Amino acid sequence: MPKKNIIHDQHAFSTTMDAIFFLALISIATVILMPSIMAERQYDSAEYTAKQDLTAHILSSLLNTKIDKFYYEAEHSGINGTSSLIDTLINGSSANPFNKQHNHRTFAEIIAEDLILTLSFNDSGTTQTIEPIVDPHKEQTTIAITNYLDKRIGGRYNYQLHTTWEPVEGYPLKSSMSVGIKPPIDAVKQSSRVTLPTNNRPSKSYLLDTINDTTLTTYINSSNTTKFGTYYDSFNNTIDVAALLSAQMIPHTAYPFEFNNNNTIIITEQEMVRANQNNIANYLKSSMAEEINNTVYQMANTSDINKTRQLRDDQIESIYNKVNKGYVDITLSIW
Repeated sequence: MPKKNIIHDQHAFSTTMDAIFFLALISIATVILMPSIMAERQYDSAEYTAKQDLTAHILSSLLNTKIDKFYYEAEHSGINGTSSLIDTLINGSSANPFNKQHNHRTFAEIIAEDLILTLSFNDSGTTQTIEPIVDPHKEQTTIAITNYLDKRIGGRYNYQLHTTWEPVEGYPLKSSMSVGIKPPIDAVKQSSRVTLPTNNRPSKSYLLDTINDTTLTTYINSSNTTKFGTYYDSFNNTIDVAALLSAQMIPHTAYPFEFNNNNTIIITEQEMVRANQNNIANYLKSSMAEEINNTVYQMANTSDINKTRQLRDDQIESIYNKVNKGYVDITLSIW
């Protein structure tokens, strides 16, 4: 068999040399460009860190800075007894001027006040804001915050400050405010919370009273059917108490303290508490039905008192977290 003379086959050598030359070019380019690539990444990282630091600093300084004068003029409903108290509360009737000026208050206090006074019902896409102080207060708050952020950021970046308050998680009574334009996904964000000056925040101890340890030990050896019914009714009572405590936070959000001596307003507040308690309770019972049924089923099918207590505690905690919303969420985005 004749031997092949590989010396005359130049294609393999040519291809190999081309590949080696190409790899050499890549290596040289990498050596030349690597410092530039690394520097660019360092610049990006430094800029991101700088934005984070700036955002955190500006949000903190905003919340703690005092504004010398904050003035607003609004209209509040005149309660004249000619219409339903709840209709008057939500839709308004005759209006009287109301002026107020605050001196030396922090932005945190003004933001909290704005979200308290501008609570709104959102039903099927229709928003009804509780009176008496609505748009004028929010307008002045927005102007004050915009002036502050424009001065501090100085056009270097775009920004948005977004605030929200939701007294009951998922319930269609809430308030919010946005200053600035909608941020992109990659915006740098810093968040904080401001506690609201509410006098009737829900207490977990009140919720535990509806299904206390005495109830658990009394029924621990009862039939599963008896335990299921007892525990189920107890958690429904827990929701009723939670709804009442939450509803009691709301009345003073509709009327500033100047009006609290008016007997008609007090009656209106009582009507408002009853209406919201019923609506909040119905909402929670509906939205938490599957969760509570599962908890009650597990409690009814065990004779271990420690496990029963743990299941009870977890469910109480879940209900409590739905109504313990006595704070404003605040997020500042910069990009």
